[in-house]
Amino acid sequence: MADVIFGEVSPAGRLVQTWSASIDELLPILDYNIQNGRTYMYDPHEPLFAFGHGLSYTNFEYSDLKISNSSIKDGETVQVSLEVKNSGAVSSDEVVQVYVRYPESKVERPMKALKGFKRIHVPSGKSVTVSIPLKADELAYWDTDKHVFQLEKGKVELMVGASSKDVRLAGSIIAE
Repeated sequence: MADVIFGEVSPAGRLVQTWSASIDELLPILDYNIQNGRTYMYDPHEPLFAFGHGLSYTNFEYSDLKISNSSIKDGETVQVSLEVKNSGAVSSDEVVQVYVRYPESKVERPMKALKGFKRIHVPSGKSVTVSIPLKADELAYWDTDKHVFQLEKGKVELMVGASSKDVRLAGSIIAE
């Protein structure tokens, strides 16, 4: 703990929940339906601390987003890759997160949903290439009429960043 306090080790933990900015934004304690705004996926308010938020003694720069394919079909995987540079003076870990959004969906979907992440170590002043797989199965939804998971055709927006609120790069693919 002393090494963290004195800056010898850079912390890289991430929040696994969203912290609301105001008590007025909290739902009733017995409302368990996340679609009413319980999580980062459905909460329209600006959070005090977002899902995936974390602190560090350094700064990271994201660049050069590449998506291996412009489309995805059932059973396929696309690779989301990017460069992460540690522009600070302290070597540290970073947790790169990939979120998706379905702007043209015909069914109710989250505003954004985490679909992949990778924790990496980046030495001070260096860059690391990160590749995160995104499987078509992760993009499917449960079709209540057919009782199967369906890959809905249409645009899927990809957002890459350090938390659900701190999106640094964006791209898209087409689900076929």
